[in-house]
Amino acid sequence: MFALVSSLILGLAASAGRPSRLVMLHDPIHPDLPCPWCRTATIEDDSTCPGCGKLFG
Repeated sequence: MFALVSSLILGLAASAGRPSRLVMLHDPIHPDLPCPWCRTATIEDDSTCPGCGKLFG
């Protein structure tokens, strides 16, 4: 029992310093970035803002 609890504590301590995030390359529910001018949601493939029409890039 002591060995099980000890190994659990050591495992948690070892993983505490490492961030464990999953990163999706394309998430249609949460668009990439808002437009810097009007804050409309955009996706990576947009060449212009769908809200204000300003060109990106």
